[in-house]
Amino acid sequence: MVRTTAIPSVTIDTRKVENMVTGLITTIPEGVRLGTKAIASKYAEVYLDQMPQAGIQKWTGQSFNVLARQIDNPIRSGRSGYVVVVPTTLIMLDQMKDHFVAFRKGRSITRWAQTKLGLEAKVLPGITVHRHPWITEANRKGRRHIRRLVIKEVNKKIRRKGKR
Repeated sequence: MVRTTAIPSVTIDTRKVENMVTGLITTIPEGVRLGTKAIASKYAEVYLDQMPQAGIQKWTGQSFNVLARQIDNPIRSGRSGYVVVVPTTLIMLDQMKDHFVAFRKGRSITRWAQTKLGLEAKVLPGITVHRHPWITEANRKGRRHIRRLVIKEVNKKIRRKGKR
């Protein structure tokens, strides 16, 4: 008596799995790019929130508006990066040493003193300006959100890919 044993065979069509993996190869970098955009937006938001806490007030509003625009639309840098452009005047407020500034005709500090402090240029020769450190604290607050934002955007992109 001859015994034959039949081994069950299973065939698997791997095309769907290969297509899914191939799709993830493009989906994950796109999610990371959106994550970096979300990080830049968050930093712009944190910078804007931190300035009043450091004693920086709106005067013309231009510097605040530059940051406010970047919450919705961060500036692209390279192929997949985004940056937050901070006006030079705000960086100087953070990093300058205390110093005396003379009031002279045409200077914005003279106009600022006249409108905000009610001082006339002829009453005082100038004022001492002090730094308002805000960038270090804002960066510390923004750093808390980096991992969460990237993971959120990548997962969102993968979920959308799975629904198609």
